[in-house]
Amino acid sequence: MVTQEEIQVRAKTPMFRSIVNVVRVVDITPHMRRVTLGGESLHLLADRHVPGDAIKLYIPEAGSKALVPQYIMLPSRKNPFKVRAYTIRNFHPATAEIDVDVFLHGDTVGSVWARTARAGDQVGFIGPRHDYKGDQGASWQVLAGDESALPAIAAILESLPETSRAYAFIEVTDPSDEVPLNLKAQAAVQWLHRGDVPAKQSRLLEQALRSFAWPDGSGYVWAAGEQHAIKAIRRYLLDERQLPKHSIVTMGYWS
Repeated sequence: MVTQEEIQVRAKTPMFRSIVNVVRVVDITPHMRRVTLGGESLHLLADRHVPGDAIKLYIPEAGSKALVPQYIMLPSRKNPFKVRAYTIRNFHPATAEIDVDVFLHGDTVGSVWARTARAGDQVGFIGPRHDYKGDQGASWQVLAGDESALPAIAAILESLPETSRAYAFIEVTDPSDEVPLNLKAQAAVQWLHRGDVPAKQSRLLEQALRSFAWPDGSGYVWAAGEQHAIKAIRRYLLDERQLPKHSIVTMGYWS
């Protein structure tokens, strides 16, 4: 388990680029597919990985099975491949593998790639980027997000020690999209089901946070998901809850 002190140190480590291979693919819910990636270079994550880390994948065009190595050294805007950001759900140091859970929605680049990925396929890799900086010494933390943020929330929750106090609000379509969590911390997890409401129109997360009985003491809030929903949540946290900016991390993953 990575301690809060180690998170602060690892947050300063640089990213690296590489080419990795698809090892296996498995569905974990009706709308979430796990793609396991492997490669010797991933051993570099051993002293860099922090729960909730983001990575970027260089995805080849449909029908293309190989990457030209020099392309992944180019900035994203000059790269001929599609570049998408994901979270490391699990890191397996013994085998130099990572699990990337992809939310399947529509015909997006990532969804099409995950649906068609097969063992042996190559993708470019750059990372890790440390979006989660630890609890910053807070006495409690709140994690909130939709399916796109579920891999990060799950990884963070499972990394917390028994002494941590956490509250998680996770929005999914229905109970079939919930995933089991191996928790050690004092964590209260609330699954929010939007049903037939389009994800872009849902405000379940904001409503849940508004009705939440916020604990006393200093806190840390991490929220990610659909861009407009997250903007509304940030406004609520700053303007109405009046939480200090340094205790809030919000990210719009998609729109």
